[in-house]
Amino acid sequence: MGVDIKYYCNGSYAYFKLSEIIIYDDIEQVFKILSELLELGKPFVFLLDGRQITEFPTFKTGYFIISWMRKHYSKIPNILLGSAIILKNKTIISILKWVFTQQKPISPNIITDDLKEGKKFVNIIYEKNIYTKQECSNREERIMLECRKERNIDEKIF
Repeated sequence: MGVDIKYYCNGSYAYFKLSEIIIYDDIEQVFKILSELLELGKPFVFLLDGRQITEFPTFKTGYFIISWMRKHYSKIPNILLGSAIILKNKTIISILKWVFTQQKPISPNIITDDLKEGKKFVNIIYEKNIYTKQECSNREERIMLECRKERNIDEKIF
């Protein structure tokens, strides 16, 4: 499979890493996971790292993303709080920009080629909207601190 996913902070922070070659099934898998996270009803952010992509199912994927966004339009507010998409491939960036002209993102989103910029973007949203609203006992406080540490792990880990 061309997608590796890691969850941080009890599922409130999803990290997708895409391989060089992405097929349509990989895209469906990413959006199936996003749908499942929405169904849980627990606020989350995600970062999609597609810097290595060289092959990608272009137009079919664009229409699929628009359809998915419209289908889940009512579920996204207050659950999917923000996302960062990290890409180097100009064709894919153009397709996503076109997708977002057809269906505006409901939650804050950034498309960038800089992993640090993308991480900073979702970390700010996470800190402001999820971390600060969770009640913390001493045990939970330690988990939250570990979560902060996880999200700031050096890029080599990902």
